[in-house]
Amino acid sequence: MTNEKEHVTPEAGQEAMPAGEEALDRPAEELSPEEQLEQEKRQRWARCAEAVREQGKEEQYLTLSDLCAWQEMEKDDAAAMMRELMEQEEYKDICVYQGAKDLYYYTYPTLAHNYVKNVALAQEDDLPHTIAEIVRYESKIYPRATAIETFSKFPYHYTEIQTRRALELMAKLPEYADIETYVSGKKKTYIFSTKYLSRAYASSLVETQEDVRIWL
Repeated sequence: MTNEKEHVTPEAGQEAMPAGEEALDRPAEELSPEEQLEQEKRQRWARCAEAVREQGKEEQYLTLSDLCAWQEMEKDDAAAMMRELMEQEEYKDICVYQGAKDLYYYTYPTLAHNYVKNVALAQEDDLPHTIAEIVRYESKIYPRATAIETFSKFPYHYTEIQTRRALELMAKLPEYADIETYVSGKKKTYIFSTKYLSRAYASSLVETQEDVRIWL
């Protein structure tokens, strides 16, 4: 099935766009220098969007670093180009997650937003930052406290010792002052953010959840 766009002619007194898509379909030698630049930009958008979508089929994203190496562009120029691309209606499926070390481009709904975020955090291998991001997200959205073993599973694969050491470090840093732990009646450790959960509420959620598991 083809999806044809409706052709809209300019109203009286309204100027047509000087470098519309129809004008850019002409051979390059018939285009003005400005139209050639516009054509090259749109062709680059198409290539980059296709690359992101192909990565999505493999359940992968395309990082800004990889995009720069492929397109031989500086990071600032490539990021600006992708921002402009994502403003275009035909590329509304292209999204970006801003990590601490890179930008991660992906296509939605082929890849879920939270999936990309989690995999990107694991890729950046900054455990304190990862703990804070995941715990704050779960405390705010679900809401729930995060079991410490979460960070031993896919996609993180840290040991519990590594996670506990990271928590010890975080307790000394002001940017993580909201991250606290709670040990349940079953002697399991949970992590929560006081930005979104009080200690009383977090402990209630944990104990209720563990009681439910007993009866399941």
